[in-house]
Parts: sequence; structure tokens; C-alpha cells
Amino acid sequence: MDFPPLLSLILPLHQPRLDYLEELLESLPLNQPDLEIVVGINPLPSTPQVQLRSWLAKWQNGARWQIVEHSRPYGVNAHFYFLQKMARGIWFAPVDQDDRWQPFRWQGLQPQLRDIHRQNRPLLLAGNPQLCNAHLEKLVDTNQRFT
Repeated sequence: MDFPPLLSLILPLHQPRLDYLEELLESLPLNQPDLEIVVGINPLPSTPQVQLRSWLAKWQNGARWQIVEHSRPYGVNAHFYFLQKMARGIWFAPVDQDDRWQPFRWQGLQPQLRDIHRQNRPLLLAGNPQLCNAHLEKLVDTNQRFT
């Protein structure tokens, strides 16, 4: 696949619980070519990286994955930022191991993201709301005026 995925889900793992991860992965549409999963594995005292990597392998069939095993621990923000830089998707979204995606989430989100990308329309990001274009460049300056 030489085209970028529409959405990269960023999953930094800190002390992962396999039961939570399994529920998350079961809820994701992993067979969608428009979706990429970027997983970062910090050095883990409780679950060896090799064990976690082999456990994740059973979920990789037909999905786009990037799995990064770190040699030193990253803090939560640095870990997310590192993985975000590796993501190939046009957009990215953070996910935690205890998140669940309802089937309608991707079914509704996928056509909207395609439409926004195709028309280069503004996008309002949740969390820390910022009006952005399809390249995630801010359209509002620090004085709250459109640029």
C-alpha cells in the first residue's frame, strides 16, 4: 500500500493490561486500509517486550501497523509525540488501552475525514479546540483572528 492512511491511531503503552488491549483491538476496524495503528512499547517491568510483541502479532493480519519498541522509557507526552512523528496518516488520533470504539464511530468518521481532506475544508479539533485546515495548520492566530 503506497497511499497514506486516512487516520493513524496513536497507542503509547505504559504498563499495558492485555485484557484492556484485547477489548480495544476487538473494537477497532482493523481490516480498513484507511486506518493505521501506531503502537509504542516502553520497556516494561511487568510484561516483557517480546511477549507483548508476539501477543500483538495476532492482531496484525490485514491491518497497517507500526510497532516501536523503545530501549529507554518515555514519559506519556514524549511517548505520544514520538509516535505522532512516525504516523503516516493524514490525521491522527490518540487512543488509550482502555478505550473502546463503537462500530458507528469509524463508519461516520471515515467519510467525513475523506470529504474534509478532498475539499481542504477547516476542521475543528476536540480537546484543545483549534480551527485547522486539512494539513492541521492553524487558521486562527494568537489574537483569535482568522489568518
